[in-house]
Amino acid sequence: MQPDFKTADLECSLAQGPENGKATNEADPGDPLTVVVVPGPLSYLAMPALSARSLPCGPFVETKQDNGRYLSMKTPEGEFDLAAFLEKLPADQQPEVVIVWVDATGKVMPVNLDAVHCRRIALIGDMHHMRRPIRRMLGYVAQQPYDAIFVDLSKAHYFLEAGLAPIFWDPGWMATPHILPFRSERRREIMLVGQVGSLHPRRQRVVAHLTGRNYPLRVVHCAQETGFALHNQSLISLNVTLNADLNLRFHEIPAAGGFMVTDRISSKTGLSFFYQEGLHYVGFSSLDELDEVLDHYLAHPEEAITIARAAQQRYCEVLSPPLVRQRFWRAALQGRPDPIVDVAREPRCRHAQPAAGETLLFRAGIYEFVQECHRRQETVSVLFRAGAWTDPLTDLVDLPRLRLVVEETISPALAARLRTRGADQRVETMTAAQAEQSHWDIMVSANFTSPTAAAAAFAPYRFDNVIWTRRDDPESAIFEFTIFVGFDLPDPSLPIICRIGQAA
Repeated sequence: MQPDFKTADLECSLAQGPENGKATNEADPGDPLTVVVVPGPLSYLAMPALSARSLPCGPFVETKQDNGRYLSMKTPEGEFDLAAFLEKLPADQQPEVVIVWVDATGKVMPVNLDAVHCRRIALIGDMHHMRRPIRRMLGYVAQQPYDAIFVDLSKAHYFLEAGLAPIFWDPGWMATPHILPFRSERRREIMLVGQVGSLHPRRQRVVAHLTGRNYPLRVVHCAQETGFALHNQSLISLNVTLNADLNLRFHEIPAAGGFMVTDRISSKTGLSFFYQEGLHYVGFSSLDELDEVLDHYLAHPEEAITIARAAQQRYCEVLSPPLVRQRFWRAALQGRPDPIVDVAREPRCRHAQPAAGETLLFRAGIYEFVQECHRRQETVSVLFRAGAWTDPLTDLVDLPRLRLVVEETISPALAARLRTRGADQRVETMTAAQAEQSHWDIMVSANFTSPTAAAAAFAPYRFDNVIWTRRDDPESAIFEFTIFVGFDLPDPSLPIICRIGQAA
């Protein structure tokens, strides 16, 4: 059962931060004695480089000691009593700050934080994939008294609407980059550093496409240090994100002096706060556009070098580790975010209003379903039928390969909501007759009376999935409809039905 959410008024600043600001030169708030709990092995997840006095802990960290002092500590996996765990530390290692890195894997879910008598900070990652990532994280942090919560900017509005503890964002907290001497002479190759497994279907499509066209592509899965050297030596460093997320390549490639070609991600990730397309990197939206970009820069390497140099300079100005540490501690300990990373710069955060827990979780569930379709497919078409609940529209606009269509007309109220949240350019309209001529990956509908009537209403349309946005429809009736039309109901917690074999 999901917990109730607090509905206290949000204090979300309306001040707009500078579009290209730099971190201030204020003194660092300190280097506190810190326990950092991480959800994976340190060989895979680099420790957040936030304090020189950090004790790494986690279920995949081995306990090591030196003269009675802990150098690292193994925690239980999943849910465990953090206060009881910290009691094992000697008095001179009791932390001033505890940082917990959590994600939807559930590998680290400490409880009893009420009994932890120091500053408690949550770092939430990987909400762009996995099962129920947003709902699970909302449910977890709502039950634990964290003093500060750091989240991805594109998901921050959910946590603000939930009325949770101060919400912050800084894309540099999990990066441990090496700034390498700039190299003007490069190998004429396209370097892709990263995995190409089942979690990365788009990356697989890109690799297959480029390989089939005999581009000088080299795919390497390696240690982070090796990756820095490869970016530094290669003419082009290709980044294909898992699901349009602000991933580590946006730090590693510029820091190493690499020239980054990346799939375009939404401005709502905060990328545009740091880098400008064409000046610091080059983006692509389709395979055809990728071909054009690669052909151009392979033929004009001097232009690639110019962009790479500007990107490394920009990285040093706004994302270097000392600046990230300074910003992090000022936000985490003093509650003062630097203007360049203030979540209020993102319109959905700036206009966030407290939402009832059930409604918020329902919206998050819809987003998670569509997000997973977006991870798997190259493009996803979504039709909001006339009369459908449209609040999820502003959630979905940060998925760049969605086609979002409202049937018939957009009401003045919806138009104002889209405009104030920076979403009006992502949504189009069409008549019902026009909609009937297209195939839709997802249809969003409000109307459900009986299986027979619903089937008749949907008969003119071609679609793979249906989301009902009237949550008062009896679950038994929706299940009956899935049987009637031969669909699946993959997640009983959500009124979403999928054509058999199409479930995300």
